[in-house]
Amino acid sequence: MTVTSVRPEDPIWEIEQAFDAVEAPSVTELAATGTYVDQVFTRGVGLKRWQELRPLRAFLSSADEIVLLSPKAYLYYLPAYLCALVDRSGDEFYLDGVLTSLWPVGNGAAIGCLRRLWEERMPLLTPRQNRCISCILVHIRDRTDDGLLGSLSNAHRIDNMLLCYWGFYLGREGDVSEPGSLSD
Repeated sequence: MTVTSVRPEDPIWEIEQAFDAVEAPSVTELAATGTYVDQVFTRGVGLKRWQELRPLRAFLSSADEIVLLSPKAYLYYLPAYLCALVDRSGDEFYLDGVLTSLWPVGNGAAIGCLRRLWEERMPLLTPRQNRCISCILVHIRDRTDDGLLGSLSNAHRIDNMLLCYWGFYLGREGDVSEPGSLSD
């Protein structure tokens, strides 16, 4: 099953509305338990509001740190990454890290840690935030032109994410009946 296109008229506005009321973490709340956040992130982001991190490339050169953020910090900074991904120019820097943070699959000890963090983060998202993320995933998938890579493509990866979990939040007939879990 492929989730059909969902295009918010203004994706940035949708992100801003969905995440506007999220409380900022303190510097001591940035890193998830058992991880650390590099000084590159803390220097680049500092105590800035996520809305001030545009263009994100002026503050952060990659999404390496997003997978290491505490649930509170993740919820707060995710919208800055989503805004950067509305336009394909952010893909090279942020897409892999954001997709991994939204659906960590694979094998190995690192994936186990990422799955634990995912399970701590997802319950913090509101229905509106879940729908916003799902719509942005569809937006990214629809403009991604790496389909020739088959199962290695970002489009395929996003389709799988929508099929297994995120499609549920689009709330349309024919989509996932309920969100799955990483162990499904």
